[in-house]
Amino acid sequence: MKESRGFTLLELIIVLGIISTMLLIGATVYSQSQKRSRDAKRKGDLNNIRSALELYRSNNSFYPLNLTDLTTGTVYLKSIPLDSFDPRQSYKYIPKSGCNNTTVLCNDYTLGTILENAPNPVCSVTITCPTIACNFCLNPYGEK
Repeated sequence: MKESRGFTLLELIIVLGIISTMLLIGATVYSQSQKRSRDAKRKGDLNNIRSALELYRSNNSFYPLNLTDLTTGTVYLKSIPLDSFDPRQSYKYIPKSGCNNTTVLCNDYTLGTILENAPNPVCSVTITCPTIACNFCLNPYGEK
């Protein structure tokens, strides 16, 4: 009677193939969840900025010309948040065109960022963030 002393080459190849497939699926799922997490942080940062802008407007009757106005004088934000994944990427703030808060008060703005998982459709306003077009935008009324 013949005794079996180990696994055949075919059995080893099948097991390695199954393990490789499971690792590949796990790595893909992990990567996508990391992207979704970073995008959620970006959206949260924009909503925090938007809340600070609304507080500023309620005190001054207009929106600021730049985000640094939120961190000086009456402090609405401790600091302007930066993208945690790419700190060189700042969130883009554009007040309504033509306002100067002297003769024409700012009553609208667009906040933008670049999400890794772009929403569908992307924002309707094309703004540069800072080197490529943003794909997620907010205004005083919510998502654009």
